[in-house]
Amino acid sequence: MIDNFENLYKTLPVMMHSIDSHGILVKVNDMWLNVMGYKEHEVIGKRSTYFLTDESQIYAKETVLPKFFETGECKNISYQFVKKNNDIIDVLLSATSVYDEKGTLHKSVAVIRNITEIKNLLIQILKMEDDEQLLNQEDIPYHTMSPRKKLYDLRIEKKLSQDEMAEILNLSYRTYQRIEYGQSPLTAELIITIAKTFKFSPHYFF
Repeated sequence: MIDNFENLYKTLPVMMHSIDSHGILVKVNDMWLNVMGYKEHEVIGKRSTYFLTDESQIYAKETVLPKFFETGECKNISYQFVKKNNDIIDVLLSATSVYDEKGTLHKSVAVIRNITEIKNLLIQILKMEDDEQLLNQEDIPYHTMSPRKKLYDLRIEKKLSQDEMAEILNLSYRTYQRIEYGQSPLTAELIITIAKTFKFSPHYFF
């Protein structure tokens, strides 16, 4: 049974890694190595945060890892990994862990989804919008704009107030309001979050 799990872990077509109670990498699978461009001996024994961008390192050290070691899990954490050739990839990381009877981390498994391509695609599509031109046309109300029109339509369909929508998306009321009114950008990251929250494809917006 153990051999079967180890083989599955090693060969699954998704990036996976495991850390110990100090955040040190103790295991990575083949896909992790292939995507990141490393050999196994180059990564085992290093902190998992070593392979993150500076901004993601701060987020991991100050927010994600303390909560992970406290609760034993994290879901859909947005990080940027730095490959051996210095290319940056965008990922979503989810992890779970098992503790022994003394409360010590026994093992953990993180599944890491590479979302670089879809994020880049969304950014390119968003750039195609001539927001400045639309915003300067006073006769065009904000709710006729796409993809913000889709955001407005979604909120109405779900019978949510702006305040309720903001809370669901973990945004301040004013931040959400500015996005819906076209005063702040509807970013690719937020589109992905909305799609995951309401369980539909990001292509809904385009």
